[in-house]
Order: sequence, then structure tokens, then C-alpha cells
Amino acid sequence: RCGKTTVANNLFKKYNNYEIIRGDVYSTAIKSIIRKKETPENEIKKDIMTEEDMDELMYNIVKQMEIETERTNQKIILETNDISVEKAIEYFKSDFDIYCLGMPNETVESLAYQIRENDEENDWTNYIGDERLKTICNDVIKNSKNDRAKCERYGINFFDTSGNRNEKIDQIVKEIELKSIDKE
Repeated sequence: RCGKTTVANNLFKKYNNYEIIRGDVYSTAIKSIIRKKETPENEIKKDIMTEEDMDELMYNIVKQMEIETERTNQKIILETNDISVEKAIEYFKSDFDIYCLGMPNETVESLAYQIRENDEENDWTNYIGDERLKTICNDVIKNSKNDRAKCERYGINFFDTSGNRNEKIDQIVKEIELKSIDKE
């Protein structure tokens, strides 16, 4: 809920030579299959995909999409939260510009409030209770702090969308346009 989909959508609307791969769609579908294969004791069977398998699957999806988009002279925006900073670097650093968004400077209460204020019918956060949302917000803030530190260590662009998220998203789009968008 830090703005990655909004950034991707804004770029996609503005530039017609881009395709978006929504990684979360793939991972959600795969995770739903995995949940069906859990044992009664909630132990996942050994032959089911690991996190590394999921990362590799995402890489393979992007590589296949690159083959398809090359024919039409299109470019790719991969929008996902299901890949670590380290795996993003390993898989995509040589071919893609990597941007990471997070909210390390929010409080649990302010983030939960913002999410509730902006929830729409189809948002996944619209269907969870307030206590679960606060737990998720706490995780988002903690993970954002960790990701920011990793991005600093590896020289990856990290954008903090804490505070006035909409204003910051506009700034992020402008910076990505300057650094990464081929306007030809």
C-alpha cells in the first residue's frame, strides 16, 4: 500500500510502449494453489514451490515477456512486492532500473488510518479487520526500514512514501521519467 501500483499505472497511462507485469497477481494465484496442498497439520508438502522457486518463476515470466515485447518494441514495468532486494539485484540489475518504495517513517496508526481512508471495494485491505491491518502496517514499516537499508547498501533507488503519499508519488513518477523512460 505504499504506491507501487499507482506509480506503475501512472507510467503505463502516459507511455504507450510499456507493458506491466503485476507480479502480485502471479504470486497470489500460486499461493492459493499451495494453500490447497497443505496437509491437515498445516505443513506444506515438500514437493511444493519454495520462495526461491517463486523468485525464479517471476524471473522466468519476465524473461518470457521480454521475448514477446521485443517483437513489438515495448518495454516492461515489473510491479511486485514479492521479490527481495537481493533477488531483484541478482535477476534484474543488468537489464532493468530497480526502484523500491516503502513507508519507513510512518506510524502504525497513521498508516492504518491512511489505508482505511483510501480503501476501495477491490482493495485487499478492505476485507481485513482493524487489528489484522495494524499487524500488517507494523510489518510494512519494519520491512520498509530493512529494505531502505539494503537499497542504500546496494545503490538501489529507494523512495519513502511516508506522509503525503500522493504528492510523493507524483515526484517519484517524475524522477523515474528522468532516469529511466525512453521517450522515443
